[in-house]
Amino acid sequence: MPGVYSCGTIQNHYVHIIKMSLLIQITITLSVVIQLFAAVIALSRLSLAKSFKAAWICISLALFLMLERRLISLWHVYQGGLEDPVNSLLGLAVSVFMLMGLIGLKTFIQTNA
Repeated sequence: MPGVYSCGTIQNHYVHIIKMSLLIQITITLSVVIQLFAAVIALSRLSLAKSFKAAWICISLALFLMLERRLISLWHVYQGGLEDPVNSLLGLAVSVFMLMGLIGLKTFIQTNA
């Protein structure tokens, strides 16, 4: 009969949703942890940034706001909400690149401060 789902089809659909939800939870959790490291590193480098302290404060605040945004997404997913997997992966990529950039900026800050 068209339009009628068998029990196996419905079960497979729910298994797919659960797997996707778990993948999204892991992705957002990793993003939160990496974003936290990036924000802490940015804040700790504030003392090195003597000549451009105001700009570094803005970068640090932006990183903490990005962290808050990821935490809200994580809370939403753990409450059973759905999150776009592409958005989750992009958030993880942004977190990784921010952390790598901040680690790389240490030498720049030390030589130009």
